[in-house]
Parts: sequence; C-alpha cells; structure tokens
Amino acid sequence: MDRLINSKPSVLVLDDDDDVRTILSELLNFHGFHPIGARNGEEALAKIGEENPPVAIIDLMLPDINGLEVIDRINANHPDVKSIVLTAYASQEAAIKAVKLGAYSFLQKPYDAEQLLLTVRRALEKHKAEQDLDQKICELEQLNQELKVTQAELIQAGKLTAMGQMAAEIAHEINSPLGAIRLNVDAAISDLEGNGGSKEEVKESLHAISDAVGKVSEAIKNLRIFSRRSDKTTSQFDIHAPLRNVIDMLRALFEKNDINVEEGYCDANLMMWGNRNELEQVFTNLLLNARDALKDKTADQRTIAVRTIPDEGGLFRVEVEDNGCGIELDNKEKIFEAYFTTKREDEGVGLGLAIVKRIVDEHEGNVEIKSQLGKGTKFVLTFPIDRRKEVREKGIS
Repeated sequence: MDRLINSKPSVLVLDDDDDVRTILSELLNFHGFHPIGARNGEEALAKIGEENPPVAIIDLMLPDINGLEVIDRINANHPDVKSIVLTAYASQEAAIKAVKLGAYSFLQKPYDAEQLLLTVRRALEKHKAEQDLDQKICELEQLNQELKVTQAELIQAGKLTAMGQMAAEIAHEINSPLGAIRLNVDAAISDLEGNGGSKEEVKESLHAISDAVGKVSEAIKNLRIFSRRSDKTTSQFDIHAPLRNVIDMLRALFEKNDINVEEGYCDANLMMWGNRNELEQVFTNLLLNARDALKDKTADQRTIAVRTIPDEGGLFRVEVEDNGCGIELDNKEKIFEAYFTTKREDEGVGLGLAIVKRIVDEHEGNVEIKSQLGKGTKFVLTFPIDRRKEVREKGIS
C-alpha cells in the first residue's frame, strides 16, 4: 500500500476548513494524487520540509500566518515546489502579490474541479520539466568538467610527444655545453698547475665555462616552461613570449632537419588575455606540422616563416607559413576535425590541429588556412588585442 501511495505525485492541501480540506483531498486522491493535509501555515511548512511535495494548494486566510507569507517562505526554502493559491478572498492585488512571491497559479473559491485538476497537472508537468532540466544541466556540467580534464591531458600528451621528437636535440643542447665545460675545466686546471698557461688563459677558460653553464641553464629553463602541465590560469601577456619560447625549444630540431626559420616580428607589444601555456601548444603543433610538410623538399629549400602583424579593429595576426607539400582541397574542410590525418599511423592520430582550433576558439580568436598543393601552407591566427594594461596606465597618469 505504501509503495502505491508513494508512486502517486504528492500535493499539499493547506486549508483551515476541515470540510474543504477533506473534499479537496478526496478529489485529488480519486484522480491519482497523494494528498497531504495541513490545517495552518506552520504545519504546512513542516510537512513540506518532511515530504517535499512538488505542488501545494494554499488558502490565503489562515489562523496563524497569512497564506502569502507561506508562499514566500516556500519559495525561499523550497523553490521547486509549485504553489497554487485557492481562496475565497480573491482580489487583483492579492493575485499580483502571490505571483510576485512565486505562486504558480491563482484560483478562486468556489472552484471548478476540472480547472483545479488541470492546474495541478500543469504544475506537476512544470515541476518535472524543471527537475529534468536541472538534471541535464548537472550532467552537462559534469561532462564539461570531464572534457576539460581530457583536453588538458591531450595538450599535455601533445607536449610530451613533441618532447619525444626533440629528445636527441635536447640532449645535444645540454651535452654540447657540458663538453665545453669539461674541456675548459681541464684547461684551467692544467694552467693553474703551472703547465705554461697564463692568468689570461685561465680567465678565458672560466668565461667559457660561465657561458656554457648559461646555455645549459637556458635549455633546462625552456624545457621546464614547455613541459609544465597546463592549467586554466589566465593572464595578460605579449604573444611574442610564448611564440619565441617555442621556436627556441624547436630550433635544434629545425637545424637537424635543415629547416630555415624566418622570424618577422612587429615592433609593437601584442598583448592578449588567455592561457600562455595553451598558446605554446598551438605554436608547437603548427610548427611541427610545418616541419612534417617539408619532408619531401630538398635540404636547401625547406623554409618556415613566422610573422606577427597588427591588424585593424583591435586585432593582430600570427602567421605560420611553410613552402612544403600543401593541402589537397578536399582535405582543407576536414583539417580541424579530431582524428583526421593524412600521416601514417605511427606519425600521429590527427589531434594536433583539432587542439589548435579549440584553443584558438577559446581565446576568442580565429584560424584560417591558405594552401596551394605543392607550394605550401599558411596558417593565419587572429586574436583580439587586450588593452586593459593601457587603460590602467592611463588612469594612473
């Protein structure tokens, strides 16, 4: 029996008139509802707290507190409950107040049973629709959070993949200065032990050691900056900073592949607001993509050009251009789709440019491709200039 009652939608019936309350409860029960009776406002509020019915039918004239106050307190503590006013003391002013306080509907006694039942059913439908919507919102928020985690992992995986490709060059960047340090340390020791070296020669060895230590330190610093895990921290930065950092990281790789990198930066600081780490990933993906496009070119013909250009309307552009194989017309439309790739299976899974598109979009930017088959490809990124620093400085002055 309890299971049958609990399967019915509950409706609170608040009325101090026992006869009215009994008749209403019997009507609701006959039509498939589970009525919950209350004689006064405080009892009604207590029962709503205990049983949480989706709908409440409320009389305005009560022995303890006014029905409008009951509606106000329901809306404050149980906003999902739909209140239906049913009163003999109806007035336009009371109806307006009830609706402003959150009442779903306002009916007058004597009531029409069919109209009352229709109003209750519609209130229940609205309650269920809102619950379903809340559930969908929660599910979407959870999915969005999972998506952010997945995206962060993809970005990190992309960085680690790039670092794997650069492993030999990174080792070379560190081992070369370490070798120089070893040679100069040996030379300095020999000079200090009186093997014919002068004071000046010792100083030269020490300066060479200092320079080599600086190169190792710079290589390790760039590696740490590049490999750090991305978070969603945003700040204002000059776009040249992440762009130059990525090129410095990839420079040895380009040299190994006989690729000439032409850097053409504008003199202005191009400030933007966003996640610097994610922008580094964008430039890494585009530059590695350009490198791959140059594989079939002879060593003396491999060129990547990187430019920054102020644009009209408070925008600026970053261009990454190669003179490689180009992109077939049919593939241009699919190039930013996840898992689309023209490379061999062991060369990539087709997420690099999809990540580029997502990050650029999240930074309120735009990415455009200009390509000719056999002649090369240019990626044009457009971003809004962030001027909040300029505004602050003008305010101070």
